[in-house]
Amino acid sequence: MSDNEKNTGGQPKQSMQLRIDTSNSVTQYTNIFRFSRMPEEVLLDVGMTAVDIGSNPEGKAIPQMVMKYPTRLVMTYSTAKRMAISFAQLVKEYEDKFGPIPISSGGSNAVDGASPEGSS
Repeated sequence: MSDNEKNTGGQPKQSMQLRIDTSNSVTQYTNIFRFSRMPEEVLLDVGMTAVDIGSNPEGKAIPQMVMKYPTRLVMTYSTAKRMAISFAQLVKEYEDKFGPIPISSGGSNAVDGASPEGSS
């Protein structure tokens, strides 16, 4: 048995299959995001903008832009870095094939609970 077939304990390696289960996955469209930093974790909220009709104190209808964040992902900084690298590669491959992707001003992104800044 070669060294490549043994683990550090001298025992033969056991093969393991990877199975990806998406049976309980929920599909959600997103056009906005925000993230928050914690000492050991990154929180990524994803959602979408919607127009709602609110009212002022006099009862006059006023359209409002509402940013709804129904999904929060909590991850380590290592996972966040791998995700960032993967997204960068995905966007690069798309732009290499189809050209630059313009960044619209349709959504807003907030960092650490601050006022929305930037665009998605």
